[in-house]
Amino acid sequence: MKKILIVEDGEKHREDAQTFFAGLEGQVEVTYAVSYSAGSREIASVTEERVHYDGVILDIYMPQSTLTAEGEASLIARVKTLEDQGNVEGAKHFRGILEAERVKSTELIPGGVGLAMLAGRADLPFVLCTAGYHHGARYEWISALGRSLGWGEMVDGCMSHLGEGEHKDWEKAYKLLEEKMK
Repeated sequence: MKKILIVEDGEKHREDAQTFFAGLEGQVEVTYAVSYSAGSREIASVTEERVHYDGVILDIYMPQSTLTAEGEASLIARVKTLEDQGNVEGAKHFRGILEAERVKSTELIPGGVGLAMLAGRADLPFVLCTAGYHHGARYEWISALGRSLGWGEMVDGCMSHLGEGEHKDWEKAYKLLEEKMK
């Protein structure tokens, strides 16, 4: 059985992937990561030989990290405690951390590029899979970089230079990954 990692922040796209891979039950085991930091931890686990993946399918644009409700509540509580103690500078510092974490969990970065580099360093086959178009405004530079580095074809979700498709082509992404995993 193949074991793959999918790094995908979009809930709808993860649901579509789960539906596709459910049809391959018994052939493929899938683990999901939802941000750059979560994906990089999983790939680092391979490098450190704590976990084994046969390959990775990577979204391209994703948040740097995810701020959980518990994490946000903890930071808010820390700020309040420091304010109650009269520690203005400490409260200001943790308020800044809270705002930075909110930004990192909402702004989309081309984290799939960094994850592709990490996967390559770990000798882990990977495929970039997007709802966009490899010649699109946000993707063409990534496609050109990937071609120059020998990453192979980027899997498109649409053919629009400016838009994104409603779905990703998980079947094509997995077929390309299967070829790389041989």
